[in-house]
Amino acid sequence: MTTQPVSMLDAALGLAARGFSVFPIWWKRGELCACGDAGCKSPCKHPLGALVRDGCHDATREPDTIRRWWSATSASTAACSP
Repeated sequence: MTTQPVSMLDAALGLAARGFSVFPIWWKRGELCACGDAGCKSPCKHPLGALVRDGCHDATREPDTIRRWWSATSASTAACSP
């Protein structure tokens, strides 16, 4: 049996369905954070500020919000908070 890769949107929705609040964070581009700051002090570990201005405080389980975030940037990684 082969498994299909799971998109980040599917992963975020799956986490939310299991009770975790999620929010989008920057992803890795090559060896650097995709945020564009070559000196990024938290590579691939900080929120996409344009979408979640209050970072983890904007985390949600709401599927429509999650879909909106990931449609704006499908490459982002999902971070979750309890």
